[in-house]
Amino acid sequence: MESKSRNRNILIYGLEENRYDVYDSVNDFICDQLRLEASDFYIDHAERLGQVNNRGHGQATSKRTILVTFRYPYEVDKIMNSARNLAGSRYVVDRDYPAGIRLARK
Repeated sequence: MESKSRNRNILIYGLEENRYDVYDSVNDFICDQLRLEASDFYIDHAERLGQVNNRGHGQATSKRTILVTFRYPYEVDKIMNSARNLAGSRYVVDRDYPAGIRLARK
């Protein structure tokens, strides 16, 4: 049941934090890095996971994981098929698996 509820989610690692909205950052990342058109997907929700890590300099220095929820599961398949464009970059895109499945995959 939990796996079914997560089939529209992906996790993005390595995307730097900035002043802009997370939704806009993810949209730009998918268009620029994964080379998909904005009309190929619809982002329902995007949020950073975890707490902001301030190192005393007044701005966030961490690259927190981003959880992105799409409208349809086939959009996640498009993203995962385009993830090969990230080879050699600092970015990683992965499906959002429940803890039990994640452990079994390790």
